[in-house]
Amino acid sequence: MHTEKSRQAWFGVNGVPIRYSIREHALLSGLHCHHTYPENYPSIGSMKFATKHFKKKEKKTKEKKGKEGKEKGLRVTEIGVEEKLLKMKADGSDERLKMAVLYFLARFIRGRSKGGYFIEPFILQAVDDLDFVDNFPWGVTHLMIA
Repeated sequence: MHTEKSRQAWFGVNGVPIRYSIREHALLSGLHCHHTYPENYPSIGSMKFATKHFKKKEKKTKEKKGKEGKEKGLRVTEIGVEEKLLKMKADGSDERLKMAVLYFLARFIRGRSKGGYFIEPFILQAVDDLDFVDNFPWGVTHLMIA
């Protein structure tokens, strides 16, 4: 069904219109779905955890004059996170929990794509602050991606 409201989806089931909005998404997913993101949320957390567990990959690029340059960046995939998580042992630190949270965010919040994708830096930063992850409105992010 077509509607002018961008934050709602309407479906017709046996001739009955059914609304699916952020409220229904919160009820079904159990995720925080309040509409406001924390101030300066993209800068919260750090890449400390991600850089500790994942290597930076270098990408060769050609400059205009034919010289080769190197572009560095952290390229983390869901598969890479899963492999690391399966190899980790419980050692009393929160490292394994952070890896599990990263896997959850990559798998459930971001979702899968057929060709794979690199996990966004924001998600890699967020797992370094588990209190932030616990209170962030992931439901809004999840609904907008889905």
